[in-house]
Amino acid sequence: MQEQSTKNVVIKTAAMTLAALVLACVIVAVIAFLCFPYNGYKFFADLGMKKSALFFVEQYEAKGNVDGLVYCVSLDSELLDKTGKQKYADKLIAHTQKFYSYENVNEYFAQLDEYYITSAPPQSRIGLYSYNEYVVSSNYVARCVVGQEEQMLFRGEPTRLNELFGADGITAIETATIYSALAKAMASGELELSLMVDGGSFTEFYYQLHSSVAPYVAGLNGSASLLETLFLLRSVIYLVDETIDYFANREVDISEQWQAFYTYEYNGLGLKDAYTEMYINYIATND
Repeated sequence: MQEQSTKNVVIKTAAMTLAALVLACVIVAVIAFLCFPYNGYKFFADLGMKKSALFFVEQYEAKGNVDGLVYCVSLDSELLDKTGKQKYADKLIAHTQKFYSYENVNEYFAQLDEYYITSAPPQSRIGLYSYNEYVVSSNYVARCVVGQEEQMLFRGEPTRLNELFGADGITAIETATIYSALAKAMASGELELSLMVDGGSFTEFYYQLHSSVAPYVAGLNGSASLLETLFLLRSVIYLVDETIDYFANREVDISEQWQAFYTYEYNGLGLKDAYTEMYINYIATND
C-alpha cells in the first residue's frame, strides 16, 4: 500500500515537473517571439495557426516594417473568408489603408509587382500585375462587409464613389482598379443593390459607371505594354461579366445595356476575342 502511494507521488511530481517545464518553454518562446515577432509569425503561420500568426505579424509591422502589412492583409483576407467576422473586415480596412501612410508606397508596390510577376508563370501574371489593385479591391470588399460601400480607396484616401470618375487626370490604371474593386465586391455578394438602384431608379453612380466604359475602351490605344493592356482589358471584361450576373441575380434587367460592351472592338476584335488572342500570344512568347 505504501509502495503504491509512493509511486503515485513520484508520478504526480514528474507530471508537475513536466508541466512546469512546458510552461517555462512556452513563456520563453512567447518572450522570444515578442522580441522577434517575425519569427513568431513564421512559426504560427507554418503551423496553420492564422490568428496567432496575425497577432505576431501586427507586432512586426508596428515596428515600421511595411512588408509586415503584406502578411497582415493576406491573413486578414483568409480569416475574413473563413469566419465572416466583422473584426477581420475592420482589420483588413485598417491594414490596407495603412500602406499609404508609408513614404514612397508607389515605389514599394512597383517592387512587389516586379517580384511577383517575374516569379510567376506567364499564365498567372495578369492577376499579379498590380498589388495596388489588390489592396484597393480588398479594402473595398471589406468596406462592403461593414456597410461602408459608398467609399473606395482612391490615391490612398477613402473617396466617395460619385467623385471617382470625375477625378482630375484619372488614368486607365486607376479606372481599371475601380472596375476590379467593384467587380470583386459584386462577386462576393456583399455589395448593396441600393448603391446602383434606389427607389426604383438607377442611381447617379450607376450612370457614371455605365458611361465610363465607352471612353475607357476607346482609350486603350495600344501604347501600353502587352501585359498592361491585358490587365486593362481583363478589368473591364470582369466588370461587365459581374455586373450582368449581379443584376440578373437580383432580377433587374440591364443585360442589353451591358452586353453591348462585348461588341466594342480592340484591334479589330470584340473585347473577349481580343483578350483571348493577346493572352495566348503573351503566354507563347514568354513561356
